Amino acid sequence: LRLTALFDFKPSHSDSAYIPMVSMLTPDYWFATILSLFLMSTGVMAADGDETSYWHFNHSLWHTDTYMSNGMERNASLMVFIPCGVAVLFAAYLYLRISAIKIEKGTSTFEQACFDELTTCYVTVTAGAKAFLFSLYSICAVFIFIFSIVVVVLTSRIGEKGTPLEWEWKVGALTMASFIVGAATSILSGYIGMMIAVYSNARTTVSAAGEGSKGWIASFNCAFRAGAVAGFALCGIS
Repeated sequence: LRLTALFDFKPSHSDSAYIPMVSMLTPDYWFATILSLFLMSTGVMAADGDETSYWHFNHSLWHTDTYMSNGMERNASLMVFIPCGVAVLFAAYLYLRISAIKIEKGTSTFEQACFDELTTCYVTVTAGAKAFLFSLYSICAVFIFIFSIVVVVLTSRIGEKGTPLEWEWKVGALTMASFIVGAATSILSGYIGMMIAVYSNARTTVSAAGEGSKGWIASFNCAFRAGAVAGFALCGIS
């Protein structure tokens, strides 16, 4: 959206009321913005050195260095894990807000027909999404299995420069485990993103059926929360 659109939004329907877009943004939006900035800042931290480390925020918003010593590395780890935990909890909270929107039959014949059509589309798209994910993840499972073997073999043969290489299967096994965990979190994040998109589509439609500006505001926030669930779940889990 252009910057002006943030303060000047009007639906295309001529009979719709004027709605400043700022009024459509709930506290969820502002909290999500602050949490996103914090996750970006903590996500770019990198440590160097052995006994004494400097944690750099060179590319973050703060542009400061925090001196870490005498076990203070634990605090730096907390700065990574705590925001990730908050992100997952916030995603769960937004999901509960979306699930509170019920898909119910209307009283009139027209509303009942719309409900039947909406339910049919929702069930069909959900089944198609699950079938697609099953096919995709079946291929991913084969890929993960084959390359797990490649990773464990290539990373187990190690040694210092100028010395004969030796087999360290523990190192290879840990590297393979890291590869599998990374692949699994990516698969889980993709599944969450696909399912919440399908789940929220029908509820966004139901929200848009509200009268006047209420429909626009409710549908906007439902769609926004659905996108935030996928985004924060991905960042937090990864």
